[in-house]
Amino acid sequence: MLEKHHTVDELAAALRIHRNTVIRWIKLGKIKGVRLGRAFRIPESEIRRITSAGVEDAGDLCKEEARGGT
Repeated sequence: MLEKHHTVDELAAALRIHRNTVIRWIKLGKIKGVRLGRAFRIPESEIRRITSAGVEDAGDLCKEEARGGT
């Protein structure tokens, strides 16, 4: 069975972050995404990984952005 994929906007809304942050994380390799034409899709398993990792890890992604780190 094929895995469900979500849009950048869906993930951004779920995490309450800007869509450009999601795109930047994909391009930096912090989260996995699949490019379909000009748009990205994020696998359901990747969303589960991010959300099940807890607030601390998702917060770490944001902290690295603020510091300018990768």
